Amino acid sequence: VPSGKFGNAGRNILRGPRYAGFDTSLQRRFNLMGNAAAVLRWDVFNVFNRANFGLPNRSLPGSAAGTITSLAGDSRIMQFALRVEF
Repeated sequence: VPSGKFGNAGRNILRGPRYAGFDTSLQRRFNLMGNAAAVLRWDVFNVFNRANFGLPNRSLPGSAAGTITSLAGDSRIMQFALRVEF
């Protein structure tokens, strides 16, 4: 097939790498005076800090077709939360 021409390849034949994510959270409840309580929570997203690659380039006329140049998702993110219940 000459450069810049579409061949007879089917649709959706370019597939990207699989996305693997592992998120977790820890929570602890502390009883206070009376019926009050404090809940401390720690959330971690993408625990192993795995780089998930984006989809391949879909522009067929050119040398960049099928190359992956982006990331999907974020790097490791942590957040803390404190909730007071009464």
